[in-house]
Amino acid sequence: MARRDSHETLRRLDLNLLVVFDAMIRFGSITRAAGHLGMTQSAASHALKRLRGFFGDPLFVRSGQGMLPTSRAEEIGRSVAEIVAVLRNTLLTRTGFDPSLADRDITLFLHDYGELVILPALAAELRAAAPRCRIKVAPVSGDSLIKGLEEGWIDLAISGPAAFSGEVLQQRLFDAGYAVAASTAARFAEPLSAEAFAALDQVVIRPVRPDKLPVDTLLVESEMPRRERVVTPYTMAVPALLAANPDMVAIVPGAFIASPSAAGLIRRVETAFGFPSVPVFQYWHRRHHADPFSVWLRGVVRRLFGGGDDPTAPAPAAAGGGARPI
Repeated sequence: MARRDSHETLRRLDLNLLVVFDAMIRFGSITRAAGHLGMTQSAASHALKRLRGFFGDPLFVRSGQGMLPTSRAEEIGRSVAEIVAVLRNTLLTRTGFDPSLADRDITLFLHDYGELVILPALAAELRAAAPRCRIKVAPVSGDSLIKGLEEGWIDLAISGPAAFSGEVLQQRLFDAGYAVAASTAARFAEPLSAEAFAALDQVVIRPVRPDKLPVDTLLVESEMPRRERVVTPYTMAVPALLAANPDMVAIVPGAFIASPSAAGLIRRVETAFGFPSVPVFQYWHRRHHADPFSVWLRGVVRRLFGGGDDPTAPAPAAAGGGARPI
């Protein structure tokens, strides 16, 4: 009798409702969940009403931080996420993915370099191939980034070397080199020697997390001094600063100098020394490896920015087995 009752209960559950529930857990907002799924807000609200009736619980309550899950919603959230992952990664894999018909958010994690150099070309390609999709950059880091990749509300991370758990996969895209930049009006004896470089006033890019700027570590290791005159966390500030101060230089990603973001205000200074390049990877979670959308998105990124390592290789784990967030 109990078995028959459980079957009757399951018959009343529309699997589409679980997809809405999963999106609500991930986004904490009816509007964002609806946008991600390509639904109207009214349809998402109706689905949430049906879910509340089925489970006999409010499931999500309003707060200053959005729609927070109740204890009952948290209790069933992981099970629902696993069910949705199975549906996406196995049962639906053979249906493929048609980007021209997709209507969803494409959420990326990019550092400053990625937003300036990678995002313009990537956005143009994604807009052409998937015109109904919305491209978003997630302002997250650390554990939030790892959680976002696992839960799927961040589709892809593009960054330099990072250590994760073995559940995060990686693919090497290209090697990013650094160069000395100066105003287009600057005149130096070139190639610039290491001694002459050390004697020049510099604009230094130092993000809030300085460990994310590998060139600083490289300079320390080479014992090359820097005359820091202006320090900023923003790469975008460099072209205007150098244009107004043609006697100063800055170390920037080489690709940034010729990018539209630099507005033609700076040029590469030829040097008698160089900097080691830094590999750039795309990262995604193993849970979404076979998802048709993820396969397509990674293919677009690889085609635009080059091939690299085995695309199924796990990202290197941090010492002690924990994940070191990028």
